[in-house]
Amino acid sequence: MNNSKCLIYIIILLFNFTLLKSNDTIPLKNFGNELWYVELMGNSFVLSFNYEYSIIKKFLFTDETNIRIGIGSAFPFDYLNIPVMLNFIYGKKHCFEIGAGLLFDYVYKEKGKSEYTYPQQTIKYISVIGYRYKNDGDIIIRAGLTPFYSSDVGIRLWTGISFGQYF
Repeated sequence: MNNSKCLIYIIILLFNFTLLKSNDTIPLKNFGNELWYVELMGNSFVLSFNYEYSIIKKFLFTDETNIRIGIGSAFPFDYLNIPVMLNFIYGKKHCFEIGAGLLFDYVYKEKGKSEYTYPQQTIKYISVIGYRYKNDGDIIIRAGLTPFYSSDVGIRLWTGISFGQYF
């Protein structure tokens, strides 16, 4: 239960910082190096809150190279994961996205309970191949295929959709 309370507290903090940023008087078109989004399914399997930062603009064939970190959970289960990825974006408004990274998983197990067959901590290799829409303002919509590899289950295909905002 403590993990759930901690996760709810982090979510509330993220939304509070977003509200503070929205009071800024500088037009959003002057920003664009950072974004946050909520991902349904995708690399975190159920729900995740993510932050991306554009580390390189116009590198080789890409229009943007972003680094992503997030926090996800399979509510209401005692499961927590942290995706860390490097994403390459091709395009300005209607974009092709490809990326790869790691997913750090943690499953809470109480002592004496052996109903879990899943390891308590594991690292998975994750990727994304998808579509990213950026409107003229600050909204982002993502959809894609998010395959992952784990030594205990092999390669699995998964899909996800995200909604967020540049700032």
